[in-house]
Amino acid sequence: MDAKPYAALMLTEDSRAKLLQRFPPLYSDVQADHLTIAYDVTDASALFIPRSVAVIGYVRDGKGIETLLAEVDGQQFRPDGKPWHITISMDKDQMADPALDPNRPAPQAGEDDTRKPRPYTAAMSNLLILQGLNPDRQDVHIEYLESPVHLDVTPALRRPQTPAPDSDCKQPRPAP
Repeated sequence: MDAKPYAALMLTEDSRAKLLQRFPPLYSDVQADHLTIAYDVTDASALFIPRSVAVIGYVRDGKGIETLLAEVDGQQFRPDGKPWHITISMDKDQMADPALDPNRPAPQAGEDDTRKPRPYTAAMSNLLILQGLNPDRQDVHIEYLESPVHLDVTPALRRPQTPAPDSDCKQPRPAP
């Protein structure tokens, strides 16, 4: 599988250090380096320089992934409807709830659920946040910050170093 590039807002070194000091990683695979703008981009047309980027919440499932809910130019959601976020860290040795797998949607009514737990990936942060925004979900926690953490970013095109671990995955895993 050929890994496709994605457009991102890369954290400056100072902003990344500020985040890691404020939110010490819980898990061994530390990311904390970007906010994804869009996947499968082929040119720089998706890139932009935001007026502001701020972390407004901390989200975790207590099992193997933690992420930060962000706002870009005052918006919590990207144009594709997914939440702006920064994955802090994850434990790739832990298996994630199948409901977090962005490549395997929930079955339709009457269908068997054939999804299986998979190792955590950064792409699971989107669904983790959406679950946390659902008031019926008590297992995902969003802690909103009293004061936002403002960040400096630089737009960039990125290419993942390796494709997602399963050959049937459609979305590449972002490079660390």
